[in-house]
Amino acid sequence: PKLALVGLLAGVFHLLNGVIYKSLLFFTAGSLRYRTGALNLGRMGGLSAALPVTALMAGLGSLAIAGVPPFNGFASKWLIYEVSIIGGAGFPLFLVFGVTAIFISLVTLASFLKYLGAAFLGQPSHRVSHLVGKRHEVPVQMQMPQTALALCCIAFGLFPLLPLSIIFRAVSPLTP
Repeated sequence: PKLALVGLLAGVFHLLNGVIYKSLLFFTAGSLRYRTGALNLGRMGGLSAALPVTALMAGLGSLAIAGVPPFNGFASKWLIYEVSIIGGAGFPLFLVFGVTAIFISLVTLASFLKYLGAAFLGQPSHRVSHLVGKRHEVPVQMQMPQTALALCCIAFGLFPLLPLSIIFRAVSPLTP
């Protein structure tokens, strides 16, 4: 029951973190759409100088979703890894689940490095060439929620006991 409770905590914490970093990444994608009008990453590129705040937020969100320390994705994924390793002593299939989770984190990192490279670091396409070399950041109303979510990614990664204590109070009545 204790391991099940930790597993439940890890799952709910990861769900909360997913809401945070995925929302951040969707907001950054919306900023790209707003500023470039393009829906295809292949029609972007080299936008880090034109959209520095958006580029930074996309980078933070990408690192968080991939589970890189010290971001929130790492904190919850680490708990999931721990539960799978400890649970693997009694049920070896849990070890397979843990290794699979680590593999998925690596693939996620690769996919979001592609996002960052295509939108912000790659060669600019002719469609966005008018933005390159000049600062054309999105309005502050679009930057504020991104910044708030990025700060949550950092805070929940550095201080995971903060959200975990709240989650524990919420889920502990569900266990014997």
